[in-house]
Amino acid sequence: MGTRKTAATLLLWWFTLLTVVSAHGFEFFAAKRYDELAALPAFSLGAPTGLVSGWGSAFMAFGGLANTSSADKTDGSLAAGMGLGDPIKSVGSVISLSIGSVSPDGGLGERGALGVSLGKFFVGPQLGVAIGGINVAGWSDISEKPKLSAYVAVTKIIPIEDHPVIINAGVGTNAFADIQEIDPESEAGVFASVGVYLTPHISLIADYTSSIVTLGASILPVSDFPLIITMGAFDVNNRVPGDEGATFIGSVAYSFRF
Repeated sequence: MGTRKTAATLLLWWFTLLTVVSAHGFEFFAAKRYDELAALPAFSLGAPTGLVSGWGSAFMAFGGLANTSSADKTDGSLAAGMGLGDPIKSVGSVISLSIGSVSPDGGLGERGALGVSLGKFFVGPQLGVAIGGINVAGWSDISEKPKLSAYVAVTKIIPIEDHPVIINAGVGTNAFADIQEIDPESEAGVFASVGVYLTPHISLIADYTSSIVTLGASILPVSDFPLIITMGAFDVNNRVPGDEGATFIGSVAYSFRF
């Protein structure tokens, strides 16, 4: 269960964070119609991205997972954060805090992680580059002191009329290594995601992080209200030791300006 907890912690932390960071992605878009949205459906389900927010943006999110075939049937995470700087004019940054577990079967607040990312967006090529880390500081009652996991991510926006595609890839240490590694702290791993926008309100997502494949969709129900709902199937390739079948994941995220 420890390995699954590690995978779930990473997923929920990124799941809540990325859903909202991407909600500010419309600022970067050259594609039409997207500048009318209050938020943007997600394009990643676990992989860090090269797009970061700037000053004046903040978010709150809740994410959870459920797998009735697992001994650890439910888990959840809360996240909040804000942007700093300006990723287009200079350098942007996101500082966030994730707190879990918030599951109904106990363990409230048993772990927490502070994350930081720095990024730059290049308007001409529609390309974002970011460096960052999770567990920059934190606590955990389910394992030893949280280990820092650093990463570099590159994100490319392909503005295909009203159906843009966002391709994201990078490399990270520790938690981003293959989930089946005996000593992941001595290894690094690659991650990638692809988000395809069927409409400005709906995206389909494929994600590969820690050798785990996650598939899902993200929805903006109301154009002028910045609430994003994201759902998916985690570990469809059965890489997490001790797991049986895919795990349902879902998140609700709200972003706002100040």
